[in-house]
Amino acid sequence: TFDEFFQLLTLIELGRKEAPVICYNINGFYDNLIKVIDECIEKGFIREKVRTMFEVCDNEKEALDIIENALKNKSEK
Repeated sequence: TFDEFFQLLTLIELGRKEAPVICYNINGFYDNLIKVIDECIEKGFIREKVRTMFEVCDNEKEALDIIENALKNKSEK
């Protein structure tokens, strides 16, 4: 849900959670949400860093690649 999406971003921002966040944008469903987030950043309502806390993809392979890269990076730490 949107509530969980933004709650997770908040926890990441506060340093309480470290996890890959993927916005699986099937058929452009989340295009408007992403535009709102980008506009909020542009107008200074939220920090630019927020846009780096999640990745947007539109297919399964991309989503799996994001997860695999996150797991690889975590194991290298």
